[in-house]
Amino acid sequence: MNARDRIMESLRTLRGEEINICGEIYQILVENCEQSAELLQFFCENAEGVTSSEETDAHQEFTEGETLDYIKRYGKIVDGILENLLQQKLPKTAFYTELWEKITLTELFEDEKAQIFALYYIWIDRRIPYFELPESICLKKEEYRQITEKLRGKIQEARFILASDFKQWTEVSYLLIKLLNTVEDETEKAVLLSCIMQVRDAMLMRSNLQRFVENEKDTE
Repeated sequence: MNARDRIMESLRTLRGEEINICGEIYQILVENCEQSAELLQFFCENAEGVTSSEETDAHQEFTEGETLDYIKRYGKIVDGILENLLQQKLPKTAFYTELWEKITLTELFEDEKAQIFALYYIWIDRRIPYFELPESICLKKEEYRQITEKLRGKIQEARFILASDFKQWTEVSYLLIKLLNTVEDETEKAVLLSCIMQVRDAMLMRSNLQRFVENEKDTE
């Protein structure tokens, strides 16, 4: 069984906390030192959504209390490393090569356990897996305001779609796609989508606040 198959086999069969499953993955990476960065990329890109049969226990490197302790000790360091690399906008291969070098740098993570934690903390970050993104647009406030004024009716329509009672999210997404496609200019389309995202965030915040208030009333 090659290293990639071993990684997938581990993900599909191991039972335990994610950080301890990472311990098993880490061993595969260090055992294949010439492929470590490539295997790190494979792991990050293929681990999400894998369902485990949980037929084998992962070796328990960390207890729950230890994980919290390692987050306090090393969490900000891992975040800093990841943020620095993301800002460089590297090609994929270079990104994962640099990332593996940082994970195994003893000046930062002095032993195997600390390096396993770094791998785990990277794995659970929302910005993983990494993607090379094209250049985007950045508008000045006045230009953004002018476009939102122009698109006010479409923004209101988007809000109505989001607030309507549909059974499936595909119904919502279909109508929003149709709405976006009524805007031909790419910059205006980007502004409209940004407004849709903001409306959705505001609705979620309002819903969470309402749920909190209701829970508070129930405890009175």
